Amino acid sequence: MKNAFLLILFLACFCVESWSQASRGYRYRSFTRFGQKTSWWEVYAGFGATNFLGELGGSNDIGTNFAKDFDIQATRWSYQMGAKYFYIPRFAQKFQFTYARLRGDDKWTQQPNRRFRNLNFRAPVFELGTQLEGYIIKEGKQASRYKLAGIKQKKSNPMELYVHAGFHGVYFNPRGQNPETNTWVSLQPLCTEGQGVINARPKYSRFTYVVTYGLGATFRVAEDWRIGIEGSMRQTFSDYLDDVSTTYVSPAILNQTSSPNKQLSALMADKSMYSDLWGNGGDPNQTRPGEQRGDPRDKDAYMSLMLHVYYRLAGGGRGTIPKFF
Repeated sequence: MKNAFLLILFLACFCVESWSQASRGYRYRSFTRFGQKTSWWEVYAGFGATNFLGELGGSNDIGTNFAKDFDIQATRWSYQMGAKYFYIPRFAQKFQFTYARLRGDDKWTQQPNRRFRNLNFRAPVFELGTQLEGYIIKEGKQASRYKLAGIKQKKSNPMELYVHAGFHGVYFNPRGQNPETNTWVSLQPLCTEGQGVINARPKYSRFTYVVTYGLGATFRVAEDWRIGIEGSMRQTFSDYLDDVSTTYVSPAILNQTSSPNKQLSALMADKSMYSDLWGNGGDPNQTRPGEQRGDPRDKDAYMSLMLHVYYRLAGGGRGTIPKFF
């Protein structure tokens, strides 16, 4: 009778402990036919910085591309949120929304031609898309929750390292600073390069696509919580994020566009006379019709560096954390 009572008590304690672990979100190891754990979801949010790589601003050289054209003064904040689905522990897919601001200004460079051009822009960017992640280093199983004297604990790797690539839809709206009023005006409606009149220059869309790729790392700080850092290059399919791409056009061409304010179009198309190099080494012939205003051979791009906080939802992932070894 006594043995039966002890057995019942033991089973009751085991059931209570099992229910307690499940209610706290500890998950039991489950394997697919490939020997991997089941899939699971994570949600995350983060903030970071973006830096524009295009015609405006940039380094002090002519024709530099990619990260060589990095300008710290163009860095602006960005914000991100989304969800991540792990198909297997080493392969995941993100679904994310990003809000960023881009900035570029010729007055920040010492390259004479750009500085004399004297154009600038700022633009909000709204991204929505997905990216795939492949894990080079995967975190290890977390150690025992209790430290016992005389028992050596197993060490666990809390870090993950991954590469990623993605595809996003992007909405942007470039705005330039009016040099006479210092107000910011939307540039796309002004057709500053004769869009809609010159056959090879249709009015550009404020919607484009972005291909992303980069490297990221995460660090486990608790059973369900991780922090991460992710660097990305974002290559767009548009050369008009800064409203600059081809050549200067004559006022006669600008007067034929669909711009609601032809005088403002002419002012925003060529602001060289407001440059600090006007009459001080700048060449006015640089901005005459037909001269280079931008470079259509290279699409615009921007970089981002994000800090994330991840929360792993119940239902999959690592196995149960043991109390004792």
